[in-house]
Amino acid sequence: MRRVRVKASKSNKAAGGLRMAALIVTGALLLAGCGSSDPDPKSASQRTGKRTETSSALRPDMVAAVSSSKTPGNVELRFTIPERPQIGQRTEIELSLVPTVELERLVARFQVPEGLEVVSGSETSRVDRPPAGVEISHTLVVVPKADGIFNITAVVLTDSATESVSRTFSIPLIAGAGLPDAPAEAPRTTPAPAASRPK
Repeated sequence: MRRVRVKASKSNKAAGGLRMAALIVTGALLLAGCGSSDPDPKSASQRTGKRTETSSALRPDMVAAVSSSKTPGNVELRFTIPERPQIGQRTEIELSLVPTVELERLVARFQVPEGLEVVSGSETSRVDRPPAGVEISHTLVVVPKADGIFNITAVVLTDSATESVSRTFSIPLIAGAGLPDAPAEAPRTTPAPAASRPK
């Protein structure tokens, strides 16, 4: 029996080429869709639970408060003191709290040692659902009562969907001349040897 080979017509070849081109274009679009980034960074952080980078939005005149923990927390606390604190004068401490993850609630409280007096701002208002990476500004006003170096304590309370965390920070403040000069130590005198009694 003879085998008959059927030659494809030009119209069939053209149709096949169009179908192949359509498949290639469709595949490219699907790959582009799979590799595209999430248009909403906020929703992406909610799904992945990754920390949001905040370094690009930080004010250059602020420095980080000292945390009691070495591990990264849910909130970054930074501060600046625009003017040198003087005895008996109001001193403003500008603060910046930046959540690094999605939170349900955030509140911060500030405590001062003896030698400082709080005028206003001892506690922030409660912030519900603060967006990650967005700065929360707050101003603490104190009045130094004496020269010295003081450590203001900040306690930041955060609630997330999975945990409640309390983190403590320390904010140093140098008032007036700083540490007072230590009094001069009195010279030590060597006691005279006791007189020997005659035998």
